[in-house]
Amino acid sequence: ETLAVFTDLLAHRGPDGSGYLTADGGRLGLGHRRLSILDPDERSRQPMLSNDGRHAIVFNGEIYNFLEIRAELQARGHAFHTESDTEVILRAYADWGAACQDRFNGMWAFVIWDNVARQLFFSRDRFGVKPLLVMATSRGIAFASEAKAFAALSWAAGITAIRAGTCATITGPTAPLEVSRWWQPLDHIHAVSASYPEQVARFRELFRDACRLRL
Repeated sequence: ETLAVFTDLLAHRGPDGSGYLTADGGRLGLGHRRLSILDPDERSRQPMLSNDGRHAIVFNGEIYNFLEIRAELQARGHAFHTESDTEVILRAYADWGAACQDRFNGMWAFVIWDNVARQLFFSRDRFGVKPLLVMATSRGIAFASEAKAFAALSWAAGITAIRAGTCATITGPTAPLEVSRWWQPLDHIHAVSASYPEQVARFRELFRDACRLRL
């Protein structure tokens, strides 16, 4: 009941449906409000479970190059059952672990539960376009896209944000949140041509490619 209230406080972020999942003997609850864009089929609803039941994901955002990543994963033997980018993230994480983040071009906040390692993995996109808030206390851990969801909890306390370009793991309800930065802007600054016409041409190329991916 608490999970449903917690999730539905964010119904405005996902008016097209809701989904819930409990795991780890009831110690873990995942909730999701859905905004159907890429694949409105019911098979793409969240939380989404992997075929083997090991991983579960809740995801907010869009991976613009998911078709390219999907093709790469298919070449590695993965079979897909939906047309969604959610399933691509789930399978990419199962194959590459945290390194999957480097392959994504998009905006996202996602959390993946590993039912074997009993671990939660949090990821936020490079520039923090999609929000991801976490509250960790002695009573447990909770996370959401907006602070208002935490009003459903009687044990609400300090809330922190997973920062842009960072990821985090937690291995138990009272374990510390281990945060690491997976992307630094300064590591990805390219040299710019001194020629103004070449600058214009390069900008046009990047701008058109960005629009193509988003469309």
